[in-house]
Amino acid sequence: MKFPFRIIESTISTRSEFDVTEGYQPTYALFFIKKGSFRIEHDGITEDIVPGDCIILPDYLYFRRNVIEPIEFIYVKFAVNLNCPYSFTIPYGKLIFLDKKRFISNISAIEKLLMNDDLFSVNYREHLLTDILFMIHFEQIEKNTHPQEQTVKDFLVEAAVTYILEHLQHKILIQDICCNVGTNMSTLNFRFRRTFNMSVGQYIVNEKMKKARHLLIGTTYSITEIADR
Repeated sequence: MKFPFRIIESTISTRSEFDVTEGYQPTYALFFIKKGSFRIEHDGITEDIVPGDCIILPDYLYFRRNVIEPIEFIYVKFAVNLNCPYSFTIPYGKLIFLDKKRFISNISAIEKLLMNDDLFSVNYREHLLTDILFMIHFEQIEKNTHPQEQTVKDFLVEAAVTYILEHLQHKILIQDICCNVGTNMSTLNFRFRRTFNMSVGQYIVNEKMKKARHLLIGTTYSITEIADR
């Protein structure tokens, strides 16, 4: 069975401070905090990650982070499996699971298998990771198909979305969006998360990927030409 993501590394670790406190992850990474806490800043927002929290960082997200109290955490590096016949986009940042019990069961099972390198354990870890990512994906869909929390239109978000869609062919800076719609990054990210269950940065990436898929399927442009566009 081909999973949409493959695990590169999985371990349990302790840190009094991160080796890299500013920059990008080399791959997708999932952190589950068992002890201690750290603070991370990305997309103009600051989040404290405490015991029981799970956070995912993609390789395209710039961040700053510092340990508040020495941490112990489960760390899973993973990447997209290009051989899988399907794919989906997952949100990043601190995650809130509707089915917390199922998530804890999965992450606990991953922890028990961390030291096992046999083929069964490797495949089962990938199965458990995939289930966690599926949970995120489908819980986001469920939230977006129940618009009772969005009965009042957020005209600030609508204005930002219009700006993003009109500038997809360019590098879009969140600071420029804020200047255009008259707000700050913290407020804009909060309202995007409330409306779409994702940050402004993730929304921009999703829209660019949708456009790229449309060009791949509906035009004869090369991949290089599509990347330029």
